[in-house]
Amino acid sequence: MIPSLQSISWRSTGLITATYFYFLIFAQFAFLKAIELTGEAASLKLVMGTMGFAGILGSLTSPLFLKHWEWKIVLRIGFLSCGMMAFLSLASWTSAHAWSMIAGGIGFSLGIVTVTLVSQLRNLSGNHHWGMSGGLGTGLAYFTCNVPAVFRASPFDQSLIAGIVCVAAFFGTSIKIESSSIQEMRQSSPEMHAPFVVMLLAFTLLIWLDSAAFFIIQNDRELLGSTWGSDTLLWRNGSVHLLVAVFAGWWLESRNSLSPVFLALGILAVASWLVNDALTREVGGAIYPVGVSLYSTCLVVFPAYWLGHLSLHRRTFLASLLYAVAGWLGSGMGIGMAENLHRVPLAFVMVVLGFTGVVLAHEWLRKYCRELATCTTLLALAFVGSELQGNAVLSSQASISSIHNGREVYVSEGCIHCHSRYVRPSEDDITNWGPQVSYEEALKECPPLFGNRRQGPDLLNVGLRRSRAWLKAHFINPQLLVPMSTMPRYDYLFSDDRGESLIDFLMDPQASAKARYETIQNWNLTYPSDASHEVSNAWKLFQHHCSACHGEDGMGNGEARADLARSPANLRYGPFIYSRDPKEIPRILKFGIMGTDMPGHEYIPDSDIIAISSYVKSLRHSPHSYSTP
Repeated sequence: MIPSLQSISWRSTGLITATYFYFLIFAQFAFLKAIELTGEAASLKLVMGTMGFAGILGSLTSPLFLKHWEWKIVLRIGFLSCGMMAFLSLASWTSAHAWSMIAGGIGFSLGIVTVTLVSQLRNLSGNHHWGMSGGLGTGLAYFTCNVPAVFRASPFDQSLIAGIVCVAAFFGTSIKIESSSIQEMRQSSPEMHAPFVVMLLAFTLLIWLDSAAFFIIQNDRELLGSTWGSDTLLWRNGSVHLLVAVFAGWWLESRNSLSPVFLALGILAVASWLVNDALTREVGGAIYPVGVSLYSTCLVVFPAYWLGHLSLHRRTFLASLLYAVAGWLGSGMGIGMAENLHRVPLAFVMVVLGFTGVVLAHEWLRKYCRELATCTTLLALAFVGSELQGNAVLSSQASISSIHNGREVYVSEGCIHCHSRYVRPSEDDITNWGPQVSYEEALKECPPLFGNRRQGPDLLNVGLRRSRAWLKAHFINPQLLVPMSTMPRYDYLFSDDRGESLIDFLMDPQASAKARYETIQNWNLTYPSDASHEVSNAWKLFQHHCSACHGEDGMGNGEARADLARSPANLRYGPFIYSRDPKEIPRILKFGIMGTDMPGHEYIPDSDIIAISSYVKSLRHSPHSYSTP
């Protein structure tokens, strides 16, 4: 029987959503992206190691906190600490030690919140449907993270949202909670047929596979494009996550069965193997969210329900062990595997499938023979489908990736006649267009796209200099963003998928963000000896280069603002997120801000940069500035 909406504990659902959302969008994504954008990518291993160690420590020490303090107080402190770490990350730290300290705070706080939340889920849910609350909370978190506006937001915005969510969760725990009695919990908890150590190993393997597959997908642009590369795929993934998580919650609650754990193990094993191959990665990307939502819901519900017959101290201790070993160690092992091997080995997949088969075949899980048959059938269909797909591809034309298709559009539309894709080995070229790729590497392309003339900017690393939204708006109406541009309109490319494919190709830079960041930081403004940069010309320069986005008065109300992912900054009243120090304004004008819609103006002379910078500084908190000519 499906429970009504009134019978679901919305408090526990909301807290689960907040916790998973914080972990997924901030701890696992925005925080690490922010470090890369500040040029500290080399310290990522140290930061991630610190977060993992602190997460283990927070998980294992949670029983001590719960022994001396009321669990609601521990949960509130944990959420408050998580929010503080998100807000602290908004500052542009330039020290690896500062990032590591914040990472330690994130890991420790998450360790406390997760263990406390899952061990007390029955108290939070009261007599309501605990399984549906767990499934719905998990699904909503994944769905929200996959909403394109959230998924594609800047790391700053994602961190800010995560901090606000934690503050809301902090106040949510202050509402009066009607707890279930220990006797009710013990009477309603089913018998766990599998030993705890088997479940611990199963969850460890699940998170291991999930972390490895996620790392591979995130660090392979072609693979990322076939799994999260478009809004359609994001909506698909979010919907699958939500539906499967809710179904898993209902299944766990209505059937008192642990079979979803092992079904998820089989699905994730197959998905992790399929994403290794270009011919099958779309299939793997489609079933990957199914396995993730299944096991994520089980991970939330398992400690509260199947360990509910144990004493509070015993239940909390086992939950802390589960999250320390499976959650943090399993995640670290998965990332390490993907980072070093760049794939999930077939031998590892077979070991996981073998473990799953042995457990399901054991005598005290014979009652799950139906699920075993379902799992076996699913695996067989996946492998047979993969084999059939491979044979079909051998006898027909291979599928073309979006990036490759975009390259074909680039050539067919004649972009090569005005733009180069080869940064010359000169200081000016490297400063303006990004790190150089060797001549030998450039020759490996077929055909090489050096470009015989450069009437427009070099496009080799344009993905580091322009955002996706800016590129699209520029293709549709170039003169709106660059008034004197001679580039024709290419709006007709967006009547089908050619435009998006072209942007996919251009957004695939050949150099690293770190190398570009280092170039920007080493740039020094050249002050001219003449007076060509005087303020008298500043207003005209601002109108020419900046008003399309920021508006004629600098209020962020330019004509192009509707085409951008985020409204342009209000240059009068702020907030001044990236230019708290006005000395950074010339650098921002010259190179833009990576990860945002703010473009650079690499092609204009330093004298104009100085003039515009002076004008922008004069706008701050000023109702009037230079008079217009």
